[in-house]
Amino acid sequence: MSSDISFFLSRLSADGVEISKEKAIQMYCGLSTAGITYEEIATQMSLSNLNTSFIHWHNYLHGCSVDRVHGIWGKMVKDAEYLYKVCNM
Repeated sequence: MSSDISFFLSRLSADGVEISKEKAIQMYCGLSTAGITYEEIATQMSLSNLNTSFIHWHNYLHGCSVDRVHGIWGKMVKDAEYLYKVCNM
C-alpha cells in the first residue's frame, strides 16, 4: 500500500506535478477497505524513503545541483523527524 502511494507520488513528481504526501495518504485511507491507518502507511513510507536515500545517496545524487541535494536532504530530515515522533523519542 505504501509502495503504491510512493510510486504514484514519484511518477507525478517526475512529470512536474506535486501532491502532498499527507493528502495522498488520507485519500488512500479513505478509499481503502484494507483498514490500514494513516500512521501505518506514513511510517512505512518514511522508513522506506530513509532506507533508499541512504543506500543510494551517492548513486543518484552524484553530480546533482546543490538545490537537488538540499531537497533530498530536507525530505530525509522530515522523515526522520516523523519517525522520532511516532516512536515517542
